[in-house]
Amino acid sequence: MNAFFGFNHFFKKLFTTLFLYKILIFVFLNFSLYGQWVPVYNQIYTFPDDIQFINQNTGFCTAGLGAKKSTNGGLNWSYMFSYESGVYPRALYFPNQNFGCIVCQSGVYLTTTNSGTNWTLRNHTDSINLADVKFINTFTGWATGAHAATGGYTDQRIIKTTNSGLNWIPQYYDFYYDYYSICFINDQTGFVGGQNGRLLKTTNSGITWILKQSNTSQSINSIYFVSDGIGWFGDNYGKIFKTTNYGENWTLIYSGSVIYGIGDIFFINPLKGWAVGTYNRIIYTSNGGNNWMVENLGPYDEYLSSVFFINDSIGWASGYRYILKTTNGGIPVGILQINGTLPVEYSLSQNYPNPFNPQTKIKFDIPANVKGQTTNVKLVIYDLLGREVTTLVNEELKPGTYEADWDGSNFSSGVYFYKIITEGFVETKKMILMK
Repeated sequence: MNAFFGFNHFFKKLFTTLFLYKILIFVFLNFSLYGQWVPVYNQIYTFPDDIQFINQNTGFCTAGLGAKKSTNGGLNWSYMFSYESGVYPRALYFPNQNFGCIVCQSGVYLTTTNSGTNWTLRNHTDSINLADVKFINTFTGWATGAHAATGGYTDQRIIKTTNSGLNWIPQYYDFYYDYYSICFINDQTGFVGGQNGRLLKTTNSGITWILKQSNTSQSINSIYFVSDGIGWFGDNYGKIFKTTNYGENWTLIYSGSVIYGIGDIFFINPLKGWAVGTYNRIIYTSNGGNNWMVENLGPYDEYLSSVFFINDSIGWASGYRYILKTTNGGIPVGILQINGTLPVEYSLSQNYPNPFNPQTKIKFDIPANVKGQTTNVKLVIYDLLGREVTTLVNEELKPGTYEADWDGSNFSSGVYFYKIITEGFVETKKMILMK
């Protein structure tokens, strides 16, 4: 979109100004151009499992036996601390730009009060493998976890601090189940998710925890709430559930076949959110989870475990070996209405060029319906094995001729299929990516 601003240099005459203004209106009304996820960090075997940014430039991530910090939007990362053994950071959280907490295996945790310049390492009295942590301010926070793999067992599962991590108080005991995710809406109401679909809720700052019906038997890996009691959680089977009444009831809203384990969920508002998981997949919704678009990254043997956005455009995702960044929401497609003439029937054209490397265009026609309404259109890409690799279009479209772009830079050479799906028309065509 910055290219449009360059036209200002030519705004010397009224006629030119009006002419270009009309062009800009046409483009913005008919063209939706989205950015892509770009690898900004690819360090083998450092395992950036959890990531958070406190502004557009400053961010933190766990990394193998230590943790790293970036001050330029994720382009470069440097170790804040690193240990040879015994300390395995699992999760981090910064409630503000100065104070942060990182929890690790075997009850080890670290805190900083100067944005990661210095860290204080502490040990919890019981050997709990800490898995997640959340703070609502500099002083008050909660952590959850599992029994230690070595060094004995503990039935502590939820602990709380009111003095910035100096001391932790056990709040919930469970010898049989482990817990992996924690989320607090405010200083009173919070949720913890764990094995076998265990979902706990508190409304009194953790003094008591009540087991809620989650409607899944799989491990709950991530819980996220926004305002007005709206929240989501993802399980180990790639399913996403939603609540609109502060977790009293949960409804399955996603069970797609392209992501087989949800690692993390993040919503920037009640409508717009992302989820990451196995196969390096990122899925995106713009309507609260009613529909999801696949933002595929590949390869199939990798996974993403964390996603974080500072606004509805700029975000990061991290996991096994990778940190990826988007500056425009991450949707890898441009769709352009190229003809205002109303088609008389549905059609799907052969992509061009074909074979292609790495970009190609796919044209399709949407005719006017009886009521003159919009039509829900999906344009999906599949690999040779029939696996869905990305969704180019999933929205309501007015009648017209459209052109969608697909960038195959992140995909291997081979045969792919693209399929258009509407209420009254389905067609599939073959294309070849040749690098």
